[in-house]
Amino acid sequence: MLTLEFGSPRKFDNVVTREDLLEGQQRIAKYKIDAKVDDQWKVIVEGQTVGHKRIDQVEPITATAIRFSCTESLSRPIAVRCLAVYNTESRRRLSAAGQHTRLDNSRYNDYYVGRMKERLPSENKQRRAPCPEEAVFLDLLRTTDMLSRGLVRVLKSEDLSTTQYNVLRILRGTLEGLPCGEIASRMITRDPDITRLLDRLEKRGLISRCRETRDRRMVMARITAEGLKLLARLDEPVEETHRRQLSHLGRERLRALTGLLNAARAEVA
Repeated sequence: MLTLEFGSPRKFDNVVTREDLLEGQQRIAKYKIDAKVDDQWKVIVEGQTVGHKRIDQVEPITATAIRFSCTESLSRPIAVRCLAVYNTESRRRLSAAGQHTRLDNSRYNDYYVGRMKERLPSENKQRRAPCPEEAVFLDLLRTTDMLSRGLVRVLKSEDLSTTQYNVLRILRGTLEGLPCGEIASRMITRDPDITRLLDRLEKRGLISRCRETRDRRMVMARITAEGLKLLARLDEPVEETHRRQLSHLGRERLRALTGLLNAARAEVA
């Protein structure tokens, strides 16, 4: 919260706020501005984002102070480099008198706080520390994202997505073929449109599909010889990527990690 005291009652109808864009990022998501009238604080502005410069027009008001509060932030810390007010009535009087019609700088500078660079804590409640379960969940997400980037780079050489690669690996393990629903249930990352995913693989000649003779409602998908060749080309690069990423843990810790992950999945499956 930042408070700007005027020293004596001042009339204004515009409030100017400038955010200090730390690392080039806007951080103020929501804010409010109060004016002190007759020793009582009154909300005059509630807005979203400030950025390089925000001008809020308000009903003409006479106050002895204003205060700026950040009510929601995208990240911290937050810094405001300028908080100012001015009155457009003075500009209109100058214009009518034939004088210079630029912003009434004398009044504006009276209210401008040029060194207002203190960092504002968010007005939200103090951010709580995550519980152990949440901390592990977030670490798993971060780790998965980091590890998957290496696989994505390898698959890109064959113009293959991770979900397409997953389907081909599943079908290589069952050469007699699987129905679409079974493939979907075995996938690591569930794809809501498994049919379209299989369409793309079939169009490239990596899988084939046909209806079962005994049950015409069931469509079986099988990997083709071309699909097997593609996987064979990828086997070594993929393994090498995994070794490079995780071999530093050693076999014992990898086995222990696998056991912990299996236990975690068993309770949420």
